[in-house]
Amino acid sequence: MSSLVRQYKEALKICKLYSKFDVIFLKRGKGRIIKFKGITAEQFIYDVYKKLYCEHIHKKEEVLIQPHYFDCVLIDDPKLLDFSKYLTIESVVVRTSEGKYQIHIPLPEAFRSYDPERRRLLMRCFSELFKSDRISWNHARKLPGFFNHKYNPPVYIEIVNFSSKINIYALLMEHIDPIWQRCLSELERLERNPDTTPPEGPEGIVNTKIYRDWWSFYDGDESRADYRYAIYLFSRGLTYSEVKERILRESKDIHVRKRGHLADYLRRTLSKAQAYAQATYEPPHYKYKYKYKRRAK
Repeated sequence: MSSLVRQYKEALKICKLYSKFDVIFLKRGKGRIIKFKGITAEQFIYDVYKKLYCEHIHKKEEVLIQPHYFDCVLIDDPKLLDFSKYLTIESVVVRTSEGKYQIHIPLPEAFRSYDPERRRLLMRCFSELFKSDRISWNHARKLPGFFNHKYNPPVYIEIVNFSSKINIYALLMEHIDPIWQRCLSELERLERNPDTTPPEGPEGIVNTKIYRDWWSFYDGDESRADYRYAIYLFSRGLTYSEVKERILRESKDIHVRKRGHLADYLRRTLSKAQAYAQATYEPPHYKYKYKYKRRAK
């Protein structure tokens, strides 16, 4: 089998797991571009792959897909050494670099919930089982058959085979359900006895104004979460140095993602966020007064 045919088949195998998705080009240090929006596996077969391959080779960009629907659970970078014992028959494992994997686990129709809270809870259960990174359900997936330009030299992304015999329902009922029940009981306990202690600010100083963390702004795009979280922090009255410290402490893999230009990235992101927060800030009583007048008319 030629390398081109192999690349095509591996990319197609992932695309067939998802009913509809966006194809994204990632240029390290320059951000993401949505190249094809809302396509299906059939469109990928006939229209997209050739364009993707040519542009990827010439521009040295990473190729990712971002699903529109909750067809699969994605396990990103599992730390569990023997994770193969939890792989279902339908699972597809993609090696993104040496010792790092993304695992696609297709879900039965009954478990593809549209409720964001149920999705979040199910993702948390899988993350705890595989000891993997905590991500959103529509986190971008690296497409096999292309290269990961995060490393020098670039690493070829490929599908690897594991012997897996467990059924998806056995995985859900025997391994996921106990974690699900424990998480539900924890949530119920917190609702009955909420923890009203405010989170700690920089250097252990309790900040009574901050009640959201970086993850509450994360939707699959780390840089966008950095920007939104910075705007929130500035609007709550934190200084530039305090916001910078929180971003460095909470942002996912920021020292790896922005290696070589972290200082410049922080300067540009925080300056824009600070300017936006200052320009759009309006005291609440003015805002409500304005809305009241509009309704009165």
